[in-house]
Amino acid sequence: MWLILGTGMLTGLVTALALPPVPTLPRRVRGRPVPAPPPAPDEERRPALDGAAVAVLADRVAALTRAGLPPAETWRVLAARSDGTAPLCRAVARTVSLGGTSAEGLSRAAAGQAGGAGPVAWLALAFSVSQTCGAPLAEVLDGVARSLRDEQQAQRERDAALAGPRATAAVLTWLPLAGLGLAALTGTNTMTVLVTSGPGRVCLVIGGCLWWTGRWWMGRLLRRCERSPR
Repeated sequence: MWLILGTGMLTGLVTALALPPVPTLPRRVRGRPVPAPPPAPDEERRPALDGAAVAVLADRVAALTRAGLPPAETWRVLAARSDGTAPLCRAVARTVSLGGTSAEGLSRAAAGQAGGAGPVAWLALAFSVSQTCGAPLAEVLDGVARSLRDEQQAQRERDAALAGPRATAAVLTWLPLAGLGLAALTGTNTMTVLVTSGPGRVCLVIGGCLWWTGRWWMGRLLRRCERSPR
Protein backbone atom coordinates (compact mmCIF):
# COMPACT_ATOMS: atom_id res chain seq x y z
CA MET A 1 0.00 0.00 0.00
CA TRP A 2 2.74 2.41 0.95
CA LEU A 3 4.56 1.51 -2.25
CA ILE A 4 1.48 2.38 -4.35
CA LEU A 5 0.95 5.69 -2.47
CA GLY A 6 4.62 6.69 -2.92
CA THR A 7 4.54 5.80 -6.59
CA GLY A 8 1.43 7.97 -7.10
CA MET A 9 2.98 10.96 -5.33
CA LEU A 10 6.16 10.66 -7.39
CA THR A 11 4.16 10.42 -10.62
CA GLY A 12 2.15 13.54 -9.71
CA LEU A 13 5.29 15.51 -8.88
CA VAL A 14 6.95 14.58 -12.18
CA THR A 15 3.79 15.47 -14.12
CA ALA A 16 3.52 18.89 -12.41
CA LEU A 17 7.13 19.71 -13.23
CA ALA A 18 6.71 18.63 -16.84
CA LEU A 19 3.60 20.74 -17.52
CA PRO A 20 4.14 24.13 -19.24
CA PRO A 21 3.39 27.29 -17.24
CA VAL A 22 -0.15 28.63 -17.29
CA PRO A 23 -0.44 31.32 -19.97
CA THR A 24 -1.32 34.86 -19.00
CA LEU A 25 -5.00 35.61 -19.47
CA PRO A 26 -5.85 38.22 -22.09
CA ARG A 27 -7.32 41.54 -21.15
CA ARG A 28 -10.80 40.35 -22.02
CA VAL A 29 -12.16 37.46 -19.96
CA ARG A 30 -15.73 36.37 -20.68
CA GLY A 31 -16.43 39.69 -22.43
CA ARG A 32 -15.35 41.82 -19.47
CA PRO A 33 -12.38 44.14 -20.07
CA VAL A 34 -9.52 43.68 -17.66
CA PRO A 35 -7.90 46.96 -16.50
CA ALA A 36 -5.07 47.91 -18.86
CA PRO A 37 -1.52 47.75 -17.51
CA PRO A 38 0.21 51.02 -16.73
CA PRO A 39 1.80 52.69 -19.78
CA ALA A 40 5.49 52.56 -20.42
CA PRO A 41 7.52 55.53 -19.13
CA ASP A 42 8.06 56.90 -22.64
CA GLU A 43 4.33 56.68 -23.43
CA GLU A 44 2.84 58.44 -20.43
CA ARG A 45 2.55 61.94 -21.91
CA ARG A 46 3.13 61.94 -25.66
CA PRO A 47 3.13 65.21 -27.60
CA ALA A 48 -0.17 65.89 -29.32
CA LEU A 49 -0.38 65.17 -33.06
CA ASP A 50 -1.84 67.78 -35.36
CA GLY A 51 -4.49 67.13 -37.97
CA ALA A 52 -2.01 66.77 -40.84
CA ALA A 53 -0.06 64.01 -39.07
CA VAL A 54 -3.22 62.14 -38.10
CA ALA A 55 -4.52 62.41 -41.69
CA VAL A 56 -1.30 60.81 -42.97
CA LEU A 57 -1.63 58.09 -40.34
CA ALA A 58 -5.23 57.43 -41.40
CA ASP A 59 -4.08 57.05 -45.02
CA ARG A 60 -1.41 54.54 -43.98
CA VAL A 61 -3.80 52.48 -41.88
CA ALA A 62 -6.33 52.48 -44.73
CA ALA A 63 -3.68 51.32 -47.22
CA LEU A 64 -2.50 48.49 -44.96
CA THR A 65 -6.10 47.48 -44.28
CA ARG A 66 -6.80 47.24 -47.99
CA ALA A 67 -3.66 45.12 -48.30
CA GLY A 68 -5.24 42.59 -45.94
CA LEU A 69 -3.09 43.10 -42.84
CA PRO A 70 -4.77 42.38 -39.49
CA PRO A 71 -4.89 45.20 -36.91
CA ALA A 72 -2.04 43.83 -34.80
CA GLU A 73 0.28 43.58 -37.79
CA THR A 74 -0.83 46.99 -39.09
CA TRP A 75 0.09 48.80 -35.90
CA ARG A 76 3.31 46.82 -35.58
CA VAL A 77 4.40 47.92 -39.06
CA LEU A 78 3.49 51.56 -38.37
CA ALA A 79 5.23 51.49 -34.99
CA ALA A 80 8.49 50.59 -36.72
CA ARG A 81 8.54 53.92 -38.59
CA SER A 82 10.75 56.74 -37.34
CA ASP A 83 8.32 59.66 -37.48
CA GLY A 84 6.14 61.51 -35.01
CA THR A 85 3.34 58.95 -35.14
CA ALA A 86 5.53 56.04 -33.98
CA PRO A 87 4.89 56.50 -30.21
CA LEU A 88 1.14 56.53 -30.81
CA CYS A 89 1.35 53.41 -32.99
CA ARG A 90 3.45 51.63 -30.38
CA ALA A 91 0.86 52.37 -27.70
CA VAL A 92 -1.98 51.07 -29.88
CA ALA A 93 0.02 47.99 -30.89
CA ARG A 94 0.66 47.28 -27.22
CA THR A 95 -3.06 47.47 -26.43
CA VAL A 96 -4.01 45.23 -29.38
CA SER A 97 -1.37 42.66 -28.44
CA LEU A 98 -2.95 42.41 -24.97
CA GLY A 99 -6.35 41.60 -26.42
CA GLY A 100 -7.83 45.06 -26.78
CA THR A 101 -9.20 46.74 -29.89
CA SER A 102 -7.72 49.49 -32.00
CA ALA A 103 -10.47 51.87 -30.85
CA GLU A 104 -9.57 51.25 -27.20
CA GLY A 105 -5.87 51.74 -27.88
CA LEU A 106 -6.47 54.98 -29.77
CA SER A 107 -8.81 56.27 -27.04
CA ARG A 108 -6.19 55.60 -24.34
CA ALA A 109 -3.46 57.11 -26.50
CA ALA A 110 -5.57 60.21 -27.16
CA ALA A 111 -6.23 60.64 -23.44
CA GLY A 112 -2.49 60.34 -22.74
CA GLN A 113 -1.47 63.15 -25.09
CA ALA A 114 -0.06 66.32 -23.60
CA GLY A 115 -2.44 68.56 -25.54
CA GLY A 116 -5.61 66.53 -25.08
CA ALA A 117 -7.38 64.10 -27.38
CA GLY A 118 -7.32 66.22 -30.51
CA PRO A 119 -7.59 64.62 -33.96
CA VAL A 120 -6.54 61.20 -32.59
CA ALA A 121 -10.05 60.91 -31.14
CA TRP A 122 -11.37 60.98 -34.72
CA LEU A 123 -9.36 57.86 -35.50
CA ALA A 124 -10.70 56.11 -32.42
CA LEU A 125 -14.25 57.04 -33.46
CA ALA A 126 -13.63 55.71 -36.98
CA PHE A 127 -12.52 52.32 -35.65
CA SER A 128 -15.44 52.23 -33.22
CA VAL A 129 -17.99 53.04 -35.95
CA SER A 130 -16.49 50.44 -38.27
CA GLN A 131 -16.54 47.78 -35.54
CA THR A 132 -20.07 48.61 -34.36
CA CYS A 133 -21.83 49.22 -37.68
CA GLY A 134 -19.77 47.01 -39.96
CA ALA A 135 -18.74 49.88 -42.23
CA PRO A 136 -15.61 49.31 -44.36
CA LEU A 137 -12.73 50.56 -42.23
CA ALA A 138 -10.61 51.79 -45.14
CA GLU A 139 -13.43 53.97 -46.50
CA VAL A 140 -14.18 55.38 -43.06
CA LEU A 141 -10.52 56.24 -42.58
CA ASP A 142 -10.44 57.92 -45.99
CA GLY A 143 -13.31 60.12 -44.87
CA VAL A 144 -11.52 60.97 -41.63
CA ALA A 145 -8.36 61.93 -43.55
CA ARG A 146 -10.34 64.19 -45.89
CA SER A 147 -12.13 65.85 -42.98
CA LEU A 148 -8.87 66.50 -41.14
CA ARG A 149 -7.27 68.02 -44.24
CA ASP A 150 -10.34 70.21 -44.80
CA GLU A 151 -10.11 71.36 -41.22
CA GLN A 152 -6.43 72.23 -41.62
CA GLN A 153 -7.18 74.15 -44.82
CA ALA A 154 -9.99 76.06 -43.11
CA GLN A 155 -7.63 76.94 -40.26
CA ARG A 156 -5.04 78.29 -42.69
CA GLU A 157 -7.66 80.37 -44.50
CA ARG A 158 -8.97 81.72 -41.22
CA ASP A 159 -5.48 82.67 -40.07
CA ALA A 160 -4.85 84.45 -43.38
CA ALA A 161 -8.16 86.32 -43.11
CA LEU A 162 -7.40 87.40 -39.52
CA ALA A 163 -3.83 88.53 -40.25
CA GLY A 164 -5.02 92.01 -41.28
CA PRO A 165 -7.28 92.60 -38.24
CA ARG A 166 -4.52 91.37 -35.90
CA ALA A 167 -2.04 93.82 -37.42
CA THR A 168 -4.57 96.65 -37.17
CA ALA A 169 -5.26 95.83 -33.53
CA ALA A 170 -1.53 95.85 -32.75
CA VAL A 171 -1.03 99.22 -34.47
CA LEU A 172 -4.00 100.80 -32.68
CA THR A 173 -2.78 99.38 -29.36
CA TRP A 174 0.66 101.00 -29.52
CA LEU A 175 -0.35 104.16 -31.41
CA PRO A 176 -1.04 106.29 -28.27
CA LEU A 177 2.36 105.42 -26.82
CA ALA A 178 3.98 106.19 -30.16
CA GLY A 179 2.24 109.57 -30.10
CA LEU A 180 3.65 110.35 -26.66
CA GLY A 181 7.13 109.36 -27.84
CA LEU A 182 6.81 111.52 -30.94
CA ALA A 183 5.67 114.46 -28.83
CA ALA A 184 8.72 114.03 -26.58
CA LEU A 185 11.02 114.02 -29.62
CA THR A 186 9.53 117.28 -30.90
CA GLY A 187 10.13 118.98 -27.55
CA THR A 188 6.53 119.05 -26.35
CA ASN A 189 6.31 118.40 -22.62
CA THR A 190 3.19 116.24 -22.88
CA MET A 191 3.85 113.95 -19.91
CA THR A 192 4.31 116.87 -17.54
CA VAL A 193 0.95 118.32 -18.57
CA LEU A 194 -0.78 114.96 -18.22
CA VAL A 195 0.68 114.20 -14.78
CA THR A 196 0.81 117.61 -13.04
CA SER A 197 -2.29 119.51 -14.23
CA GLY A 198 -5.89 118.71 -13.36
CA PRO A 199 -7.22 118.65 -16.93
CA GLY A 200 -4.20 116.57 -17.93
CA ARG A 201 -4.98 113.95 -15.29
CA VAL A 202 -8.60 113.80 -16.44
CA CYS A 203 -7.45 113.30 -20.03
CA LEU A 204 -4.96 110.66 -18.92
CA VAL A 205 -7.60 108.67 -17.02
CA ILE A 206 -10.21 108.91 -19.78
CA GLY A 207 -7.65 108.10 -22.44
CA GLY A 208 -6.35 105.11 -20.48
CA CYS A 209 -9.88 103.76 -20.00
CA LEU A 210 -10.68 104.18 -23.70
CA TRP A 211 -7.36 102.55 -24.65
CA TRP A 212 -8.03 99.54 -22.41
CA THR A 213 -11.64 99.26 -23.64
CA GLY A 214 -10.56 99.32 -27.28
CA ARG A 215 -7.86 96.72 -26.69
CA TRP A 216 -10.32 94.44 -24.85
CA TRP A 217 -12.98 94.84 -27.55
CA MET A 218 -10.61 94.11 -30.43
CA GLY A 219 -9.26 91.03 -28.62
CA ARG A 220 -12.80 89.83 -28.01
CA LEU A 221 -13.71 90.19 -31.69
CA LEU A 222 -10.58 88.29 -32.77
CA ARG A 223 -11.18 85.47 -30.29
CA ARG A 224 -14.79 85.18 -31.43
CA CYS A 225 -13.68 84.87 -35.06
CA GLU A 226 -11.12 82.21 -34.10
CA ARG A 227 -13.81 80.18 -32.33
CA SER A 228 -16.31 80.46 -35.18
CA PRO A 229 -17.77 77.21 -36.55
CA ARG A 230 -15.73 75.58 -39.28
